[in-house]
Amino acid sequence: MFFLGIIGVTDRKKRIRKINLSPCRICDDTESGMLFKVERVFSFFFLPLFHWNTRYGVQCRRCGSLYWISKEKGEKLEKGQEDSIGYWDMLENKMVRGGVCPHCQKRILPTFEYCPHCGKKLK
Repeated sequence: MFFLGIIGVTDRKKRIRKINLSPCRICDDTESGMLFKVERVFSFFFLPLFHWNTRYGVQCRRCGSLYWISKEKGEKLEKGQEDSIGYWDMLENKMVRGGVCPHCQKRILPTFEYCPHCGKKLK
């Protein structure tokens, strides 16, 4: 975020809707994920004037992993023309890994050595 007096540039994240994953690359969950949109916004007197650099992503609701998806696929999902995202739509090279305990399947940070829920060693 950058503000100089009455003008500023910031990133705005907007949750759009739940969609079906098939499956998550980390936890193999096939239930719902959250579609979101991130865009850069130029504001004048805190009123948004210009939007650019629009990106779409999906977050797995089980493990918290974030996947960037193509702009075309994101626009179709936002408009309701499609309702699910496939395994190959989630761009693996642009992925932010979440963490899931392999023993109890609960969400954890990927830096943990022991699971805070079940106490078992992770690495």
